Amino acid sequence: RRYEEITAEERAAKVEKQLGAERPVTAVMVAARGVTPTLRFAVEQARSARAVLFVLFVREQFTTIPVPVVEEEDEEAQAVFQAARAIATGVEVTTIYAVSDDPAWTILDNAAIAGVDMLILGHSRRMALTRVLRGDMMTQIGQHLPEEIRLVIVRSEEHTSELQSRQYLVCRLL
Repeated sequence: RRYEEITAEERAAKVEKQLGAERPVTAVMVAARGVTPTLRFAVEQARSARAVLFVLFVREQFTTIPVPVVEEEDEEAQAVFQAARAIATGVEVTTIYAVSDDPAWTILDNAAIAGVDMLILGHSRRMALTRVLRGDMMTQIGQHLPEEIRLVIVRSEEHTSELQSRQYLVCRLL
């Protein structure tokens, strides 16, 4: 049957079957690269669940020579953190800054360390060549994320998710 023909009860049963029984959400993490619909969605999820929101900013750095990057000097990260605090009124926000040559593993590590129940990512907009050379970050995260952490991928209508993981939910934002 087509999606439109499924009743709300059938849809809820299908989601529960895919994700398992509903578990309370006490901590949400969003990996943010800007003030995006994904960040806003994460704030609303944390607000509705009355959960702590962890905002993770990963500065990708590809070099064999360590170059110090200081959070306070990273204007892009500071803008994301300030915006998150501004739109997250009534939500406890914890910011995390990381410098890494492997953002997928950095996101996985921080999600596990923070003990989050839900990880929210925006759809990767990497160019096709970059995906071929380095792999798809969404797939890597989906394959290695602990089962107790729900993965939510937020994407725009024009993008498609290639993730074929055991536990994910794609939310479309127009």
